[in-house]
Amino acid sequence: MPVALLEDRVFHVLCITAHSANPVASATEGQSKIHPQSHTLQLPVNIESFRDVSSVVSRSHFQQKPSKYIIEDVSAPTARQKKHNGKNVTEGIYCSLERLFQIPDSSGIGSQYQWDMMTSSDAKGSTRFAPWSIKKKETLEAVAKDVQYVLDYIRKQRLAARGTAQDTQLAV
Repeated sequence: MPVALLEDRVFHVLCITAHSANPVASATEGQSKIHPQSHTLQLPVNIESFRDVSSVVSRSHFQQKPSKYIIEDVSAPTARQKKHNGKNVTEGIYCSLERLFQIPDSSGIGSQYQWDMMTSSDAKGSTRFAPWSIKKKETLEAVAKDVQYVLDYIRKQRLAARGTAQDTQLAV
């Protein structure tokens, strides 16, 4: 089994999100419909520069020295948190611009969602010795997993808001 180079990384980012409405012409009604869209910009930050900001420190799952992922609130850790708890992590650099928007489907009656994403990252650590083709492949696989993770998180938040306990996964 090949060894994954991108395991146990942490990427500190400033995340800025904006929501808006996008008018899209409707073929069936001859007028435009408003479709929601969101833009997310993630910029790398030096987490050390926030060490004196208590609100950042209190929400972080990362301890700077030693570089370990630590769950501060152990009352209800997720499986993902349990997997990484106490492990050493390498700080990487990540930047992205993303757009999620609703578009009419081919029938003009329903709608679909499209997620456009541009990223640049450096996983640091042992990846600097890997060939570019391997880094690119593993990065794409990691992003695909993250997309599913985000969609599952959104689904769970919406179900919780509705008081529904369904546990089905969204298809990407």
